[in-house]
Amino acid sequence: MGNGVKLQHIESEEQLQNALSKSMTLSPEPYEKIYLNPKRPVSGDLRQTFAIPTPLGILRFTVALLPLSIELMGWRGSGGTFGTPTTTCKPGNAFSPGPTFAAEFGFYPLTLALLSFLFMICSLRTNAIFVVLFICATAGFALAAGGLFYTATGATATGTNLTIACGAAFFAADMLGWYLLFAIMIAVIELSVPDLPLFDLSSVIKARPRTKQE
Repeated sequence: MGNGVKLQHIESEEQLQNALSKSMTLSPEPYEKIYLNPKRPVSGDLRQTFAIPTPLGILRFTVALLPLSIELMGWRGSGGTFGTPTTTCKPGNAFSPGPTFAAEFGFYPLTLALLSFLFMICSLRTNAIFVVLFICATAGFALAAGGLFYTATGATATGTNLTIACGAAFFAADMLGWYLLFAIMIAVIELSVPDLPLFDLSSVIKARPRTKQE
């Protein structure tokens, strides 16, 4: 073809999808919304070969956390397990580990609180929704640990209140997760509806300057 333009012969749908994936690029704003990560050059073409993994991770988080948060808050007669001496709220439960179990198991949510705090720090260059989500998750794990530790000392009432607060913090994190998932799905499938704002922070918190070795 004239003017130096070379056309590629497409023989199958697979070749068409491969050609489109190599020719289509995202601007920084939708890229950061979909991947929850500032756009920067990377090696390889895995992002063009495989589907976007971000919605799957958020989906697993929201689906798993919602029923747990509701149970911890005691809605419709349900009861939490973090701040109580037994593992279930059903009367006549034979398995009652008591304060020793509560004292030992409390270190698990405490460790998860530290991990969630690390994730919160690392999310500061993504968006405000993600940051607040991890703040709520960190608070929830810390409250769960507190509920267990207070229960271990015999302060059952305080442990129960901390468990309810833990459920509330998890519920807030879960609602932010659903909001984030909906915003990403709108961007991914290009729905003809207004985009949900995520309040991008990548332009507020700048990346560290790269050296020549990097």
